[in-house]
Amino acid sequence: YLLIMYAIIDIGTNSTFLLVSHLSNNCHLIIDKNIQNQARIGKGINESDFNIQEPSLKKCADVLLEYKSAIGFMENVHVMGTHVFRKALNRDWAIDYLFQKTGFKVNVITEEEEATYSFMGAKEEIERYKVLDIGGGSCELSVGGKESEARFSMPIGAVSLYEKFKPTYSTISKVFSYIDS
Repeated sequence: YLLIMYAIIDIGTNSTFLLVSHLSNNCHLIIDKNIQNQARIGKGINESDFNIQEPSLKKCADVLLEYKSAIGFMENVHVMGTHVFRKALNRDWAIDYLFQKTGFKVNVITEEEEATYSFMGAKEEIERYKVLDIGGGSCELSVGGKESEARFSMPIGAVSLYEKFKPTYSTISKVFSYIDS
């Protein structure tokens, strides 16, 4: 019996996740580690200048180095970048920066892939699902049964709304108006 471990790192606008797992003898997925850090790579980004800021990228690299230490010399490591990388004007520079600092190559996934992975990660053995993944830079809605049948991604997330509006109790109505439009 050979134990093959897999690691997935999900770099979102607000949070960075590490999931380490393996398959049991009867092919059930066993979660070995599930760690979350708020690297906030989307901090400081605004609509007029959608560039990932170097201090935020450094914080993300530090988190990735912690994850690298936690997983050791594992071969099956997949690093995914989500909305913040899809939208960043300096995406190539940011991906290269993280590779130079950590050795991890970030694979930027599409909106559809992000919605599908959110759906797959959330479902259990229930007949129908509606999965809403509220992220830092985007929200994904997936609907389906055993497979995701419909997926939708919106470029509205907790961090992106905060950076755009810096809301207070007196200005929150502007946020709701923006979402409604």
